[in-house]
Amino acid sequence: MRPSWPAIRCPTIPPVLIRPTTYATASKVATDAAQFSLRLDHKISSKDQFFARFNLDNLTGPTTNPDQTAIDQSFGVQFIDRQRNVVRTYTRTVSPRLISNPPSASRVPRPAFLPLTTLTPAVKFNDGLFEAFNSAAGSVMQAYGNLFQGRQNIAFIVGAHAFKAGVEFRTNRDTTYFGISPNGEYDFGGGTAYATEAIPSQAARITSAPAILCLTPLSSFLSGSPFAYTVAIAPPYFSNGPHIGPAAINRNNFNVYFEDSWKVTPRSRSTTGLRWELYTPITERAKRTSGFLTVNGTQEL
Repeated sequence: MRPSWPAIRCPTIPPVLIRPTTYATASKVATDAAQFSLRLDHKISSKDQFFARFNLDNLTGPTTNPDQTAIDQSFGVQFIDRQRNVVRTYTRTVSPRLISNPPSASRVPRPAFLPLTTLTPAVKFNDGLFEAFNSAAGSVMQAYGNLFQGRQNIAFIVGAHAFKAGVEFRTNRDTTYFGISPNGEYDFGGGTAYATEAIPSQAARITSAPAILCLTPLSSFLSGSPFAYTVAIAPPYFSNGPHIGPAAINRNNFNVYFEDSWKVTPRSRSTTGLRWELYTPITERAKRTSGFLTVNGTQEL
């Protein structure tokens, strides 16, 4: 016996009742930038010179989703970046034919996308016809980059040959924080959802009965029946709040180079060189990412 379903009529809606399903508006976006630079040049002696430079760059703003702040200022996601750069160089002229130059540098960029509110979940419409409600839902994205670099250069001249040689070491100590919708996210549309109660039409011509398939994200929203609900839950050993989902990454690089610039004639010069580089595998300091594990002499993922 075939089940009987409630009869549903689809009346023709007069054009005068059709309204846009989104909005166009303006929202203030502000960016604050503060920059500072300091340079030091010091001639220690006729053979020794020292150079140092420090750069600071602080950037706050703008909000990356001004359409959300038009609904509620607390829904904004703010871009924040703090950069520091230090360079130091000491030059030693041993003789007119031999120069030693060991520079070092460090760079610290810290970009972050931080939500202004971490208290409410998100309401999203997967058809894109309606504006999301607090689409950030507390999502956090931060990166703390630390680059340290040291180099030893030597330049010396022998007859018609000008030789250069050096070694360099670079190491990255990076930390990232990444958490998507830790306060929960309701998605309407994009999949099957059923009405949880009757939804009368404005013109009282049609009523959607309970358990009827919601044909649009709006009808799912009005019935309180989302297609999906997701929430990011950090494991016990992870931090929460603005520092959810941390990963501490290490990267190292070693290289050696040698160059010979040969003045063949007063009008011609030949330059040859050799460079060798070694990049170590990327590692996670706290062992919180996947990797190869050796079990009984066999590597397993």
